[in-house]
Amino acid sequence: MKLPNCKHKFCKKCLPLLLTTTKISTSKSSTTDTVTSSSTTATATSFRATCALCRQECNFEDIKECDDDTLNELLNELIVECKKAKNGCKWTGPRSNINDHLNSSCEYHLCELSKSGCKWFGKLSEIKNHLNENQERKKGKQEGRDCEYVIVNCPRKGETITKYENSNNNKSKVTLTTQSLSKKRVFECNWKGQRKEMSNHIENECIIYKIEKENIQKKL
Repeated sequence: MKLPNCKHKFCKKCLPLLLTTTKISTSKSSTTDTVTSSSTTATATSFRATCALCRQECNFEDIKECDDDTLNELLNELIVECKKAKNGCKWTGPRSNINDHLNSSCEYHLCELSKSGCKWFGKLSEIKNHLNENQERKKGKQEGRDCEYVIVNCPRKGETITKYENSNNNKSKVTLTTQSLSKKRVFECNWKGQRKEMSNHIENECIIYKIEKENIQKKL
């Protein structure tokens, strides 16, 4: 509710408790009885309200409900906490500033994969770099900040490698030369998993790395 003179605003429920009201009686009209020669005067009753903040008076009947714009202005003046307070953010400020805070300065946005186990948090602008592996950043001070829970492909996905087997030996000794041997098999790694599992995959599962490793050992 908004007072007509001073424009101060109050909750509709609280308004009667915050205003001081005064009953005022005013003469409205008078009539005379010709038989008894007596006259009577009609009175009208109204209420004057005094603002609890500035003590200005107004007619109680003139107090109106706020429009939507006025309500938004009133709400934007409220002091609120950050929406990421449960994550640890201590910011408080006017409601009108909360979006600027969240988009630019709040450092408590969780990783999109927090439900998968990622404990990272930071600014909204940093989430993309956290999820995407950044080779330049890995060379600097922020090494290891890439999200380990992102689903990635084997770095050798899409690559093929040929494994030649000597048909004269049933144990199939591996050679990676281009000699004209009787058996030839082509391998491609299609592994997909969380980034934190990639090292184990490369060391123990990736057929491309395994064959290349065997090739290097044979050359040695």
